[in-house]
Amino acid sequence: MLRLPQLIKNSLRSRFRVSDTFPVSLVICLIGFLAHFSFIFLFDYWGVPSLSYFNVFSSLLWAWAIAEILRGYTYRSVYLGTIEILLHAVFAMSILGQDSGFDLYLWPLAAWLAYNPNINHKFALVAGSASIILWVFGRVYWSHVEDVPVSVETLAMMLRVNAVIAGIAFIFGIVSARILVERHSKQLTELARRDELTGLYNRHYLTEYISRHEQQDQPNRRAYALIMTDVDHFKAINDQYGHEIGDIVLQAFALHLQKSVRKEDLVCRWGGEEFIIILPKCSLEEATSKAESIRREIADKSTVDGRVQPIYITASFGVTLNATGEYFSDLISRADKLLYQAKESGRNRVIAK
Repeated sequence: MLRLPQLIKNSLRSRFRVSDTFPVSLVICLIGFLAHFSFIFLFDYWGVPSLSYFNVFSSLLWAWAIAEILRGYTYRSVYLGTIEILLHAVFAMSILGQDSGFDLYLWPLAAWLAYNPNINHKFALVAGSASIILWVFGRVYWSHVEDVPVSVETLAMMLRVNAVIAGIAFIFGIVSARILVERHSKQLTELARRDELTGLYNRHYLTEYISRHEQQDQPNRRAYALIMTDVDHFKAINDQYGHEIGDIVLQAFALHLQKSVRKEDLVCRWGGEEFIIILPKCSLEEATSKAESIRREIADKSTVDGRVQPIYITASFGVTLNATGEYFSDLISRADKLLYQAKESGRNRVIAK
């Protein structure tokens, strides 16, 4: 007996859900941890112990952020990283001035906040604006700090190091944001093409598929067969067992159809309990044989748990072949009539023409 758990009902939504920013946030936090961990030793070497100690605190914050990502709380890592970058920029510029280049990290921060969907919009707006305002403030008030505890050459080296690290983070953030947007766009397009209940292609996608086929020049058009099928006595199943069981029946039926066809074949839910299979480069005899094979398999093996008793599924099929110059609407009309004949002839059978 085929039992479909509730998970299958939501399989399409799970498969194409908007992907998390886990990899992007993890890489950014790793960059932050490694950079600040290195600065512990660099500032000790440069003779600025206060900043060396502060980078111990910064490294711990970035390690905490990485731990939150690994635990699945990506949004917390953003908050921790934001706090660290803002505090570090203020502390470093107040001691070394703007010439040290620590204000450069404020721009990647603004970009990171702008694209990250894991955080509240208000927080992104406030913290992103604060980073830019702080950068301007540093340009005005910390452009030159008196009694800088390092040499001009060391400041220049700091600027170069910070420019490289901040530049890598900025470019990585922007490119990653673009990749995520493109990926989300593709996923939404795929969602629009799919039937939410069964995961098969929907009617809208099938009409697009056929439209592209019909726009080809006549010599380049591929012949194809069409199978129209639906579940026998589906209304009675819904009335007797309820719509939830009816949905499970449709899922089981769709699963059988999808498993029974070739890779190049297209299976879609046409509407209600009706499904269509497009078989490119297939003769009427081959399509009829395929429909008969599917019919027998469903009748012999396909049952669904009806809670009180098993539900035995059968299906009827109408099979036809597209003629030269024929439009899809004509083909559908003929297949629908053949399916009706199969129903009128006693159901659980294949009618081909």
